[in-house]
Amino acid sequence: ARSKLRRAIDDGSEDALKAALKEAEDANLSEEEMAEAKRKLEEEASKSSARDHLKKAMQQLEGAKTADEEMKAADDLEAAIQGAKAAGIDASDEDVVAAEELLREAHRKQRAR
Repeated sequence: ARSKLRRAIDDGSEDALKAALKEAEDANLSEEEMAEAKRKLEEEASKSSARDHLKKAMQQLEGAKTADEEMKAADDLEAAIQGAKAAGIDASDEDVVAAEELLREAHRKQRAR
């Protein structure tokens, strides 16, 4: 259970962490090991949520039909990008890079109007 928990922490997979945590609880591992695994699970869940929000904001911007919808979606995407970075998603992550490019394009379109 200990090595499985360590691998799950190193891997960072949310599902693997959940399974390893359950197994670790059953095996009565130390509070310190459990706390580290729970912290890592919360971190991964936060990243996952931020990534979902980022993708949804990108879809909203891509689907905007009016200038007003586009402005609101651009603001939402900007907030989602900041949220993703705050959650620990690296600025070089492909989703963040794509979102920033989409946002730059939206700002260019807004300035052109």
